[in-house]
Amino acid sequence: MEKLTARSTVEGGRPIDRAVEREVGLPPEIADGRSPSGSREYERLLPPEAFSNEGPVRDDFERLRPGIDPREKRERSATVRARVSGSCAGWRERPTSREFYAAVRAAEPDDRQKRLLAMWATETHWRELMQAWAEEAYTLRELVAALHRAGLARCRCAGVLNRWAAHPGRREA
Repeated sequence: MEKLTARSTVEGGRPIDRAVEREVGLPPEIADGRSPSGSREYERLLPPEAFSNEGPVRDDFERLRPGIDPREKRERSATVRARVSGSCAGWRERPTSREFYAAVRAAEPDDRQKRLLAMWATETHWRELMQAWAEEAYTLRELVAALHRAGLARCRCAGVLNRWAAHPGRREA
């Protein structure tokens, strides 16, 4: 992964908001998208109940997604659309942001939905995880529950998501 610099941008050419990075307080290795140990062994996601089911408020959307049309939310999430377009370009039938929105909410995800969730859990940068939340594509609890249902309890984004657990003491029995 390329090293982020003061001039780095996220997809769409928007500059990275370093103030948000400092506010969130992520360790540099997590902010850069690396596993803390440098190994391929990922953390296990906490259970969904450990996460808030609250969506963003207007201030969250405006702070995390400046310049984004408010209509590009939920199943029309600009962040999800950009990630799916880039990461699923080689798929025979490219998924849509609406498909991702449905996959997060599927009680029993099918194979295609599982692959879509696996792509999200593997290729999404922490900023995109939070931007999609700000765009109301999911709540953190919905995303974590979907990843568990898809068999992705250990995934690249688990370490980042676990840091945003509302109730970290609620661990699996």
